[in-house]
Amino acid sequence: MLHKSRFICTLFLIVFSLTLIPAHIAIADATAIDDISTRAYILIDADSGKVLKSRNAHQRLAPASMTKLMTMLLALEAIDEGTAHKTDQVTSSEYAASMDGTRIYLEPGEMMTLDDMLKAMALASANDASVAVAEHLAGSEKAFVEQMNRKAQDL
Repeated sequence: MLHKSRFICTLFLIVFSLTLIPAHIAIADATAIDDISTRAYILIDADSGKVLKSRNAHQRLAPASMTKLMTMLLALEAIDEGTAHKTDQVTSSEYAASMDGTRIYLEPGEMMTLDDMLKAMALASANDASVAVAEHLAGSEKAFVEQMNRKAQDL
């Protein structure tokens, strides 16, 4: 249980740090934030909760990194529970290999250990590895999305 608590805390720290504006920008000149090339952001004072600056803060955007973090969380929990193992051979389906964006260029039928797939997700933000892991753990991407949604509700 302590291992899970540390992982969840680490997970949230990673997610939080991915969304932070570099401190030197906030300290040096709050107007410099306008120069950041992103579609949406929100800068909130941690002590008061006051919104200091924002752009399209309510715009719905696909949480690509969040889905990878949730995939890693569910995979690591499956390893902790013994329903999956780091040494499991994960086979890339044709669908997983067809993913766009950041990827490690898996070929259909290519096999890697679950451990290596998790590393590809964490280090390369690999969409193809993420889908291959999802299919390995739940049988299909759709079934895995349902598991992620349940986990998100639990969190």
